[in-house]
Amino acid sequence: MTRRQRGLGYVEVLIAAALIAVALVPGLDALGGGARATRALVAEGALRLRLESCLEEVLAQPPSVLAAAAADAGLADALADAIAGTPACGVTLQAWDGDDADGDGNPLTGTDPGLVHVEVRVAGETRRLHGLVAP
Repeated sequence: MTRRQRGLGYVEVLIAAALIAVALVPGLDALGGGARATRALVAEGALRLRLESCLEEVLAQPPSVLAAAAADAGLADALADAIAGTPACGVTLQAWDGDDADGDGNPLTGTDPGLVHVEVRVAGETRRLHGLVAP
């Protein structure tokens, strides 16, 4: 007695296609989410590198220049303008009260000689990096 080989029937093919489609949708959605997350991480990494570059360029200045710029906003703007690259960097320099000599708990209201708080930001972004320079 010989058995006759049969191919897949129409209903079997239809069920297999439906199962593949049901399994494929969540898989493709997960891949799309991963691609979006990757783009966001790349953008975040580029922003972080730009902030670090800006901070390094400011901190490369002699402490006396930074102390003078903390007292004169025009000098701080000139430092920011001198930083090459895009997007543009903003720089804020302020005298720093590290020992809280005035007792108000705010490190930006008093001054320690030569101690300067440096803040850099990138145009259009809310993230910032901070540094502290001592003589």
